[in-house]
Amino acid sequence: MRPTRTPAGSGTMYPALPARLRADIRAYLDAAPAAPRRASGVLVPHGPFAAAGPVLGAGFGAVTVPDVCIIIGPNHTTRARAPEGGSLLAAAAYRTPLGDVAPDESLAADLLARSGGLLAEDPVAHDEEVAIEVALPFLQVRQPDVRVVPILLAWHDWPPVQRLARAIADAVAGRDDVLLVASSDINHYESEGVTADKAALALDRIVATDPEGLLRVTAEHGISMCGRAAVACALEVARLQGKHVGEVVGYAHSGVTTGSTDEVTGYAAALIGLA
Repeated sequence: MRPTRTPAGSGTMYPALPARLRADIRAYLDAAPAAPRRASGVLVPHGPFAAAGPVLGAGFGAVTVPDVCIIIGPNHTTRARAPEGGSLLAAAAYRTPLGDVAPDESLAADLLARSGGLLAEDPVAHDEEVAIEVALPFLQVRQPDVRVVPILLAWHDWPPVQRLARAIADAVAGRDDVLLVASSDINHYESEGVTADKAALALDRIVATDPEGLLRVTAEHGISMCGRAAVACALEVARLQGKHVGEVVGYAHSGVTTGSTDEVTGYAAALIGLA
């Protein structure tokens, strides 16, 4: 029997009751503004469902979800044993209230081999990190038998992003059954207006499929996009695949639930590398 990684956000980030969780997700997906389309990747947030749920629904409702997803997010906890900060989990299934999400062990092993040490099996990094977990119930509803390769990144620099993107592009070359999911919020703890302005700058680079530009603009303008390396990686994979069209499909901020617009977290969803 495969070991499981127990949920860290169940009951806080999203409902713990399976029926309630499934009903909420279906409502978010039903409200998505676009029908599903095939894409190389998708950007989704990882905030609490109360605020980020509609944006998660917009993202996952607008993209075709195949059998396998490579999910990349930031390592907020900073706990990692991977020597180069790329923490992959293939030794355990991710558990949610909707059941276990199995790893794609074959693809994970291929990525570990191709990464040249950039990635390493690292369950410690995944133990209490929610950036990947929050997306999984949506994937389970969209594709009940989905398998995943979950990766957490502890860096934001271009050289390792480029290396990881090349490894992923080579590993999935010729396949049409793999979606790259980049988990990131767009900006943190600034006013509604400032966050909207910063989101526009970042999303402009995402729509343009410009990974280096995204890393540059987030640094130059102080955009606290926690998963910028994950998103840049998805953009570079799309670029390597010859796919240069992106589209924003959702945006919101935490003030819609807190009632305060002075310090908000921005959430965005976008399709990356439309076929």
